[in-house]
Amino acid sequence: MYGMTKSSRAYTLKKIQNQKKYMHSHGVKTDGSNMPFASFTKNSFMNTDRYVAELNHRVASIHEYATNRGLANVFLTLTLPTEYHKYKKLPNKKIVKNPKYLGHTYITDITLPLKEHAIVPSPQMTSTPHLFRIVNPDYEKYQPKNGSKVLTKMLQKLFFLRSYRNIPKEDRLYFRVTEPHHDGTPHLHISFYIPKENVEGFLNGVGRLYPFPQSEVSSDFIPEGYIFYEDCRKNKKKVQSGYKRHYDDVNFIRTHIDSPIAYLMKYVLKTLDDLRDDEDELTDISLWYLYHGISRIYTSRTFIDLATYRLFKGRFSLVQLTDEYLQDNITILLNSETKKIEQIYDEFGIVYVRKAYEIVSGDELFDITPEYDATPSKWTSKEDRAPDYIDVYIDDKHYTLYDEELIPDGFHPYELNDIALMRLYLSMDIIEGDHLNNQQYVNIQNLCVERELIDGSLSTYTEIMESF
Repeated sequence: MYGMTKSSRAYTLKKIQNQKKYMHSHGVKTDGSNMPFASFTKNSFMNTDRYVAELNHRVASIHEYATNRGLANVFLTLTLPTEYHKYKKLPNKKIVKNPKYLGHTYITDITLPLKEHAIVPSPQMTSTPHLFRIVNPDYEKYQPKNGSKVLTKMLQKLFFLRSYRNIPKEDRLYFRVTEPHHDGTPHLHISFYIPKENVEGFLNGVGRLYPFPQSEVSSDFIPEGYIFYEDCRKNKKKVQSGYKRHYDDVNFIRTHIDSPIAYLMKYVLKTLDDLRDDEDELTDISLWYLYHGISRIYTSRTFIDLATYRLFKGRFSLVQLTDEYLQDNITILLNSETKKIEQIYDEFGIVYVRKAYEIVSGDELFDITPEYDATPSKWTSKEDRAPDYIDVYIDDKHYTLYDEELIPDGFHPYELNDIALMRLYLSMDIIEGDHLNNQQYVNIQNLCVERELIDGSLSTYTEIMESF
């Protein structure tokens, strides 16, 4: 589910295992005592109870602040264009492949004559034809990680709407959640809090940029003059009720929200379900975030930063601490060079003083013997890692042959994601004799070792040849 495969799950779990091992075997030394990073780090797989509690508090603080200022809640869902979706849902709710999807690994198959591992477009070649696949150069562009970046750019356009920018900063805030569809394509849920008199103008701006169904809007405030219609989607098979001023308007308010905090938390907790039980029993939804490097939640910079909030260790809520700071009841001193907090004090005295510390490793202080190979990599640049290729010209276009794959110019193995690289390594591993390019095999194997996709150590061409 969520686009996770057996190999992507295994890679992510291995990544978590390595990070946990590092956090438990490394730490800081201060005041004569050693403290591993694992004792104070909190994320989706370490100290998850603290992580979830802090997220809940951030959501509650935003709702408290908005309620105190009498702001309306506009809940928006943004989805990517159709070419990012591997599957689509029909009106009868049947899931089928999306013919407009552009993120396939390969874009076409072609048949060419094969002579050992050298290909030249020459009429003298009479060997048996062989099928080759051309790697899609836009593969990464349509994967979830880049799709998340596209969604962020879409959201930024909303921030530049005049109807939003004209609102005073203290009266506009948001909370956004990134969530995957079942096929792994990301989408955004954003909870905006703005003054009631700005709701209609903001909704019109959203409709101009992202007409329904690319955006869906709900709100706890219905502007005056909006009428409830049983069917807001004209000439569509699926009936959808909602509120809008005129029946011919494209966009509409889909749901009148009774409880904004409950409505938002429904989507937040969907992404945290498995974290509230056992951090060692992560499901595909948590692995999806870790595998693609996508953050669950972002918020507006309405409150004081979390790094400062954490130093007070629960003495204030985010709303209270921000008020104390704005009223000059708290003074924060920063290092002029590093910009890190050196000291915090309030009307009662010193709250925090930065302590001197040093980073220490598990080998010396935590009595843990690392299981990893500490040999530094022999590759120092991409140029050093790039393997030799076989030149291929098809219709005056240049390709390189890489183990039965025709790769367009500017596309190299070290740019492949881990799944594609592992597939390439396994396919080379079964080739024998004269058909195996040994130097390329060594380079690919070492690249897999570097990324911890396979066990072993870095090898040279001579070492590999001696093992045959």
